[in-house]
Amino acid sequence: MKKTIFLVAAISLGSTLSFAGEVGSTTTFASGTPALASEVNGNFTALISAINDNATRIAALEAAAPDNSVAGSTYQVHTINSSVAAGSGANGGPNNNGYESGGGNDFVNISVGSLASVFVFAADGFSFSDTVEAGADQEFEVNVPFNKFTDFSDNPLENVSATYSQTGSSITVTFPAEGQDPEEVLQLTVSEDGSLIFGAVVEKGSETFNDGSAGETSFVEMFIGVRTATSQ
Repeated sequence: MKKTIFLVAAISLGSTLSFAGEVGSTTTFASGTPALASEVNGNFTALISAINDNATRIAALEAAAPDNSVAGSTYQVHTINSSVAAGSGANGGPNNNGYESGGGNDFVNISVGSLASVFVFAADGFSFSDTVEAGADQEFEVNVPFNKFTDFSDNPLENVSATYSQTGSSITVTFPAEGQDPEEVLQLTVSEDGSLIFGAVVEKGSETFNDGSAGETSFVEMFIGVRTATSQ
């Protein structure tokens, strides 16, 4: 972690209007029977009242801003990530993933992975925890020139506290610094009705690995979350 909306809206609108402003009791006239002015006026009054009621409801719907606040909502989040590290080994020792790089020999590590998580946006903060489903956290890596394939998949239970702020459709989640890891910021976008969140992280730069070898790294991760519960 560290490293059809329109159809729903249309259905909701149609459902509201089908019960709004129904015409009240009216007089039915029979052929050859005189129509009294009071009865005719009563029918017009019932129609005008229903029409005005519908107009008021429609105006209110058009003026109402959609509620896309994530506060109090829980999202099932899935991510897909990929990273590449390339460089030269140090002093013939193992590189950052334990492969013998051999006295400055060049190496490349390529990894891909996915993660299933739960994001819980509380009214006063943000909490994140990995799911505990087997195989939810998957990561696979290939090392060149050793052509070694390694499966780093595991099933950890991790709980991370963070803070968040929301402005319109933009959500900023800030993970505090922890140990040697610096503070990190995740930018997410929320859909108009708050049912979806999505975002991406792209990082690149130079890095000195744990064994002293140096190289270039790049990391890409895409997020998409579906709201599964809300306390609002």
